This record gives sequence, C-alpha cells and structure tokens, in this order.
Amino acid sequence: MGGRVAPLLERTEPIPKAATSLSSERPTPLRNCQTLKVKRELELPGEITLVDDVVTAGATLLGSANRLLEAYPGVPVRGFAAARTITDASDFHRTIEPVVGTVTLRTNGRTQREP
Repeated sequence: MGGRVAPLLERTEPIPKAATSLSSERPTPLRNCQTLKVKRELELPGEITLVDDVVTAGATLLGSANRLLEAYPGVPVRGFAAARTITDASDFHRTIEPVVGTVTLRTNGRTQREP
C-alpha cells in the first residue's frame, strides 16, 4: 500500500465516537478537522492514504483528509477502511464485499457516503 507508515494525526480533544452515537449527534467533518493536529513526520509525500477501522458516514475521513490537505497542499489524500456500516439491510449482500466509493460534504455540514 505504501512506502512508509506514519501516525500523522493527533486528536487534540476528545469527541464522541461516530459508531456509538446517534446519527444526529455524530461529529461533523468540521468538528473532526477542528480537533485534529498534524504531526509533521513526512517530507513532502507523493500521496497519503488514511487508514480507518470502520467508516460510518465518513466524517472522520473527510475531516482528517482536510486537515492533511492543509499541511500537505497538492498531495493526493485517499481513505481506506477495513469495514463500512450499512443502514439498510437490503443493501447487505455478503460479509466481504470490497467497494470503492466517495464521501462528500452536504450543504448541512454532514457527509454523504456512497456506497
């Protein structure tokens, strides 16, 4: 996946976990971004891949990506997660189902994850 692993982000204050919060109480991408600082451990990388355990709505990934883009302008930032939540049971097809998707910021400050 890459040439180097580095813990580039550090949380500056605790926020609720998205996975255990009601959807209306989950931290927004802005709140995630505001509570993260970049630890400048890399020279200018060619790209950055964010690694997360579970993607719920994608707010942590989006907030983290924006914080990294501020520190490393012009460097492509991607996200990778081992698992994603599925709200609608009819969307569940199999336990292992790799997908490529997007997380976008909606006008209300929340995220839209596809798929």
